[in-house]
Amino acid sequence: MREPPDSSGPVWKVKPGLGDAELDGERVVWDPATGRLVRLDRIGSLIWGSFDGVTTTGELAADLADVFGVSLAAVRADVDALVVRLLELGLVSEHTDGST
Repeated sequence: MREPPDSSGPVWKVKPGLGDAELDGERVVWDPATGRLVRLDRIGSLIWGSFDGVTTTGELAADLADVFGVSLAAVRADVDALVVRLLELGLVSEHTDGST
């Protein structure tokens, strides 16, 4: 049985102005401001699509854990690690009420 949805955690949003394309199920993200290219594997690409400014980290992790049949704690750790990497690269930001 699925664990109850976890609505905790921040909500993330992709930085405006980024380019991205899918290649063989993986996503390549390009930041024209820095010229940086970042390749995301299949799971990273799936997570990337959920940085919509609405879905919390907890909701995203709960959905992925349910779909892949793995522990919520493991998925949450992986999602958090990806968020940290993307924050360091300046590709996502925390979305709060009233922000764009």
